[in-house]
Amino acid sequence: MSHHVIAAVRRRRTALGWAALLLAVPAVVLGNLSLASASAPVTATITVAKVYSPSIPGPSDPGGAQLVVKSVAFTVDFTTDAPLSNGGSTLVTLTVTSGPDKGLVLGSASLPGGQQSGSVVAAAGIPHAANNVGLKLTAKSPGTAPGTATVDVLKTFVSAPGSSTLTGIGGGGGAGVPCDPSPTDQTCGDLRLPSSSSATSGLLLTQGLCAGATGCNLTAGSVLQWLANLDPSVGPTNPVVFVAKCDKSLCPGKGIKTYTVSVEKSGTHDVFPSPPCAAKGVVDDVDLGFCTDYVQSTRDGAGDVLLYVLFAKDAKIIW
Repeated sequence: MSHHVIAAVRRRRTALGWAALLLAVPAVVLGNLSLASASAPVTATITVAKVYSPSIPGPSDPGGAQLVVKSVAFTVDFTTDAPLSNGGSTLVTLTVTSGPDKGLVLGSASLPGGQQSGSVVAAAGIPHAANNVGLKLTAKSPGTAPGTATVDVLKTFVSAPGSSTLTGIGGGGGAGVPCDPSPTDQTCGDLRLPSSSSATSGLLLTQGLCAGATGCNLTAGSVLQWLANLDPSVGPTNPVVFVAKCDKSLCPGKGIKTYTVSVEKSGTHDVFPSPPCAAKGVVDDVDLGFCTDYVQSTRDGAGDVLLYVLFAKDAKIIW
């Protein structure tokens, strides 16, 4: 049976670009939530406003998911529709409600009386990478409905200057260092920019888990994502290349064309199969904005699969 790689594409030529390989992709879903216990009428509701990691550099993405990486501190901003107290402070606590770290208390903060917004810092982060991890904010105030959020906790990240024409993620990759898949880190990728001026911001690449991720076909794979602000010079005949790599232990000796890529379009999160490029190095479907270049794709000397995915627009790739 063919294996699939999934890629997601978004385009804002001079604005933000982001791509992730489903070897695993992260996303954050924000929400209000559950009702308070029947023993007390609901007098206030907590709403999660934002989940973010201040220490992870990268271009801002107002319309996209925020980043949570295992064991890296992150912050949860929240608001309330009414004061939790008009007198003293109220303790608000952040807890993990699902996933391998279910029940873990991540942090707390005191909300002064009369105040209707605040933040809780998870100073030690979440210990284990996982998808669809539930978070809950609760208050020691009768009748307060908790706020919730769902996040994907990524495995790792790499930041690099925008001038870096090669940046690897997973498999020992880094700024200027290509990744190398192995039996213990089976899927990884390299971001290759056309030139040192192709990005107008720093670069951020992340690696997450495949298990539980939408569109993932290699369950032992991972989700790889890249974020960058792209220069207008990037386009169909001058594309960004993401080399999606798969260790031979996960992608054994079949022909290269039996391995395919799909793309999850940002915003809608709809998944589309990546068609073969009509010509080497060119994205022929401008509206679609991506394709798989099977002329360049190959198996390397170690027998690992290397798929060359071309992007004329910002994108997210999924193995």
